[in-house]
Amino acid sequence: MKKNELLIGWGNVDITPYGCQVNLYGQFKMRVTSTVRDPVTATALVLANANDKSDCVIFVSADTCVIPGNVLGDLRARLCRDAPAVPVDKLILNSTHTHTAPAMKSDWHPNLPEGTMTPPEYIEFFVEKVATAVVDAWSNASAGKVAWGFGRAVVGHNRRTVYTEDISKRGTSSSGRWVDGFGKMYGLTNDPAFSHMEGSEDHSINLLYAWDDSQKLTGAIVNIPCPAQETGGDREISADFWHEIRREIRLRHGDSLFILPQDSAAGGMTSRAMIEREAEQRMLQLKGISMRDEIGHRVANAFDEILDTATKDIRDQVEFRHLIDKVELPMRPITDEEYQQVKAEYDSLKDDPARTAEAGRCARVLARHERMKTKPTFPFEIHALRLGDISFATNSFELFTDFGLQIKARAPSLQTLLIQHCGSEEHLVAGTYLATATAEKNKGYSATIYCNIIGHQGGDVLVEKTLQMINQLWSDNHE
Repeated sequence: MKKNELLIGWGNVDITPYGCQVNLYGQFKMRVTSTVRDPVTATALVLANANDKSDCVIFVSADTCVIPGNVLGDLRARLCRDAPAVPVDKLILNSTHTHTAPAMKSDWHPNLPEGTMTPPEYIEFFVEKVATAVVDAWSNASAGKVAWGFGRAVVGHNRRTVYTEDISKRGTSSSGRWVDGFGKMYGLTNDPAFSHMEGSEDHSINLLYAWDDSQKLTGAIVNIPCPAQETGGDREISADFWHEIRREIRLRHGDSLFILPQDSAAGGMTSRAMIEREAEQRMLQLKGISMRDEIGHRVANAFDEILDTATKDIRDQVEFRHLIDKVELPMRPITDEEYQQVKAEYDSLKDDPARTAEAGRCARVLARHERMKTKPTFPFEIHALRLGDISFATNSFELFTDFGLQIKARAPSLQTLLIQHCGSEEHLVAGTYLATATAEKNKGYSATIYCNIIGHQGGDVLVEKTLQMINQLWSDNHE
């Protein structure tokens, strides 16, 4: 493959609706607020072939919970109207999955208090702002250099607890979405029936640094496998731990440095330790810092350590190729017994105004059951990108870590940067969990029919399709 000189451009915007009352997305309970703990932002990065700028990728990362399909479509339409030179099909839009950003979906809380910014209103605000960041990045793209590096920093931990008995039989919950079988998200580990944490953990940190032509470090992609949910139940607008990560790195490298967050496959992970949590909290108290501060320090320390080494291999010419394809993934089966159980639950919830989020989830399962009679698959957009020795690959899910590790282990790339929670215009139900067969067997929240549009069989298809695309990037059958 021919090596190409790169054009690199950055853009950043504040997507905080200051002074507006909004509903925060990510919890079953409505959380209406106008309080801002820290700003939510969006960052854009253009990497383009200097000989053909349309041969490019446009990364956009936003501090929001999920990217509904209509948001990506609206952003692309806005750019087509305002900046027709931008190749919008090359745009990748991902969320950091913070649970303290304004809602862009109405499905959980359709009846907001008067005066609250609605999801469609926030989408309009969001699209206008993010389009500006993309245009800025596209317009200022100029000759630059890159280096990549790999390290480890403990941010995420497995959050699915497995027990030696079916804890739903204890009668501690009336809903199978919370306690159902042998598994439970955030289950107590000091329970006498505790057995083990269910899945793998991934403590990798993958970084792509960028310099301008005068050797000035301009920014970096920071790719870690953990959703931003350390303070996900709060009632203040916040970027969660990405605020502390950006703050700490910029304290060391300057306020103008661009940081583009990416969340790798981490559907079963959280920044909240499930074992030895009390010991960790004691150490934080003695330090006088929060866990968010600690994560900021850990990632910034890794950023600096990896940077010191990566600068030994800065490149101004790299192999570059971007592939885009669609894949039809099989939906998770819904048995007749499950259908009847969900229908009964929906009937008991539908008239309760305090349970609209839960009733809505039931309604979507029932609708999906009907859809599967004629179309048992769901289409998704996948991007795969080669940049020198490393690759990027996208998915629309909260993808369980084991699937991500399968891709990383088998891919020909030196480093494989997976990006979950990406928008896909065909994917109208954004950010759903894609759980493993083991998780489905253990049950519990994140591995039930309420949480999974696509079953583990679809995860296997996604793994193979992603690897096929990455392998194609490394094949010798193209110029």
